[in-house]
Amino acid sequence: MFVFGRPRKAASAEREVREGEPLKYHLNLVDDLKEQQDKIYADYKVLALAVNARDKTAVESFLVAFKKTWHRYLKEKNIKLYGYLKHNARLNAQQTMDVNGARAGSNQLTCKLNRFLSAYLIDEKLDLCNTSFESLEYSLRELGEELIASMRMGRARLFPIYE
Repeated sequence: MFVFGRPRKAASAEREVREGEPLKYHLNLVDDLKEQQDKIYADYKVLALAVNARDKTAVESFLVAFKKTWHRYLKEKNIKLYGYLKHNARLNAQQTMDVNGARAGSNQLTCKLNRFLSAYLIDEKLDLCNTSFESLEYSLRELGEELIASMRMGRARLFPIYE
């Protein structure tokens, strides 16, 4: 009989070791996340201007850039910030509620952003076959409001807990 991958025992033992290891505190994480938020906001503003101008080539380019910036930010935030806060930080009850609420809100926003991106980008190309610039503009504005609110909340509540 052929066996693909590692035997179960080794995989579970390795997972236990990784689960027991403390997550590192990253001294510059908050500053890095703030810079990434500023980049996301700048990408969003440029994208909104391109949508208003109805410039399909620019919208496509800025949408791809926005997607990459967002996914990099999300990875850093989920792994380093939330991972550390959930497993290593000593939080009081209010801080725990703030972190859990922020994580839930972030997950909802991420789902909305991913649906938005998949609705308008196919293989990194702008797809307006089933929609219009007006629809894109409306969706982008609505999403932008939630995005900005989420980033403000992160700066006001989460980042101080981490620092």
